[in-house]
Amino acid sequence: MYSPRPCRTCRTRPYCHQTATAADIPQRPPLARHMTTPGCSSHPRTRLSPRVVKETLNATLTETLAGARMLNHYLIKEPIGRGSFGAVYLAVDSFSNCEYAIKEFSKARLRRRSQSVILRRARSTAPRPPLPHRRSASDIHHDEERGNPLHLIRGELAVMKKLAHANVVDLIEVLDDPNNDSLYMVLGLCKKGVIMDISLASKATPYTDSQCRKWFRDLILGIEYLHAQEIVHRDIKPDNLLLTKDGTLKIVDFGVSEMFSKNDDTLRDTAGSPAFLAPECLV
Repeated sequence: MYSPRPCRTCRTRPYCHQTATAADIPQRPPLARHMTTPGCSSHPRTRLSPRVVKETLNATLTETLAGARMLNHYLIKEPIGRGSFGAVYLAVDSFSNCEYAIKEFSKARLRRRSQSVILRRARSTAPRPPLPHRRSASDIHHDEERGNPLHLIRGELAVMKKLAHANVVDLIEVLDDPNNDSLYMVLGLCKKGVIMDISLASKATPYTDSQCRKWFRDLILGIEYLHAQEIVHRDIKPDNLLLTKDGTLKIVDFGVSEMFSKNDDTLRDTAGSPAFLAPECLV
């Protein structure tokens, strides 16, 4: 027996005998409508060749008549952030008038970190040679750095050269000032800053469900892309998630990131911010 049902096309009668068509059945909106443009496009699953990033080894830091600092053709303005090895500044390219973020590194702090890594590596490898042939961590480090000051940030530089994605910050140029204690990275500017300030002295305002869905999707797309390139970030936290002028989330700070080789996916140490580490990494 035929049983009448509510009609989706007739508005004047509660029921009718018209057969439903595919157009009458409500469909879930396509996923692409909710994706952050251009995040809905597929990610490359193969390893990318390194991006062409300008490397300047003879940068000069000067001061204008107005007292502003110029790093080559970049006008350095107010600080917009701070990291473990230096500050991050707003900068303007005097040629194009485009705004960028310039991340400054203290070479002295980077050398101390590098020497610490060399010492830890030496303790975990073969037995020490006799004393007359033993070399200090400082000697090893200076041999590695000789002729290439960018050696101090080689890990972060190698990772960022591989990346080109809407939800990962762009690296534009790296500069060394041989007369001062600084290395610089010129990065794409994320105008709205960190996604949320969660410092103890601040009061965070909760975001709406819609905002959270959008940014969480951006984050997952970025992490999925990194993993497809055999890169693990190792320090995902609010301070390393920035928002652009149009509200797109970008992952930043690859200082403790790792690249996996084809037959080795093992991390031999723990890195990152303790408050945001996976529980099993804290054991």
